[in-house]
Amino acid sequence: MGGAWPEVVILGGGFAGLAAARVLERARVPYLLLDARNHHLFQPLLYQVATGFLEGPAVAYPLRALLRRGRFLLGRVERVDLEGKRLLLEGGDALPYRFLVVATGSLPSDLGVPGVREHALFLKTLGQALRVRYRLLEALEKAARRGRPLDLLVVGGGPTGVELAGALAEFLRYTLPRDFPEVPAGTVTLLEAGPRLLSAFRPALGRYAEGALAQLGVRVRLGAQVAEVGEGWVRLSG
Repeated sequence: MGGAWPEVVILGGGFAGLAAARVLERARVPYLLLDARNHHLFQPLLYQVATGFLEGPAVAYPLRALLRRGRFLLGRVERVDLEGKRLLLEGGDALPYRFLVVATGSLPSDLGVPGVREHALFLKTLGQALRVRYRLLEALEKAARRGRPLDLLVVGGGPTGVELAGALAEFLRYTLPRDFPEVPAGTVTLLEAGPRLLSAFRPALGRYAEGALAQLGVRVRLGAQVAEVGEGWVRLSG
């Protein structure tokens, strides 16, 4: 690739990548941030997009606007040449570096549970959040046509699962009667394999979250480990 590039390259424009960029900016070290997307995704609010309370652009911020002294390059890395200290990009270009910060995040995991990848919906990217929204609306239209209740199932009692379950319950409580009067009722069930919600936080916070969800009408089942997922059903261990 032509032109002079900074010696420090940050791979990934998520929270870790931007935190590294801030440190380098305070130290006045030139850097290049490389990402396959031109925006930073604020993942904690994806559940709001999935339930229709926010639009996609509200949680996607242009990376170029977030960088003060650094440069940005849109590209996808196919391979890292450690010996040659080069990033081999999609399309055949090579980007040299002296120091490399890898902050590419993680991918959703099915935890080895059969049927998850085929039948479940993940909530990790903006596209996945929009897919959840479309599937929710599709399910509502089917329930309205058939005059049947709508049952929603959320697996995982961490922050995302708790927030999504609460937002879905609010959606059913306030939006369902107004926009879908043909649907007689809706339920939200939250499954957590562990003994409490929000296991990464203090136990008191988990108890508070469970009580708040119960007030919204969410059915919380603890110690409920999913063993298999099918089309419209889950089987629990035991």
